[in-house]
Amino acid sequence: MSGQARYASFFDLFTDFRGYAEFFLLQDLVSDDFSAVGIASPFDDFKGSPIPSSIREYDEYRNAAITFIEARNRRIKTFVSDEYSAHERAVYVSHNSAAASNKVESPFP
Repeated sequence: MSGQARYASFFDLFTDFRGYAEFFLLQDLVSDDFSAVGIASPFDDFKGSPIPSSIREYDEYRNAAITFIEARNRRIKTFVSDEYSAHERAVYVSHNSAAASNKVESPFP
């Protein structure tokens, strides 16, 4: 059984991959159209080791991870700031209406 099938009730909360990425504010890890995921190390279709094999590979991974973390932290800060309009919050919540219909409380007052 695939992970997606095993956890279908969880993934159904988000309707689609875009909803999942937006809910967890992961836009900095995906392409603009949500068709591709960017990862910190070169992807070889799971054939090689995920552990960096050299200092250079580790440095590349570390820099990419730090870049992502900093970008996501800025996104989170914007999301919770007073500058984030009530309209944008409403759009965010309505896009994730499956979560709301499953009695997940909105984080907004």
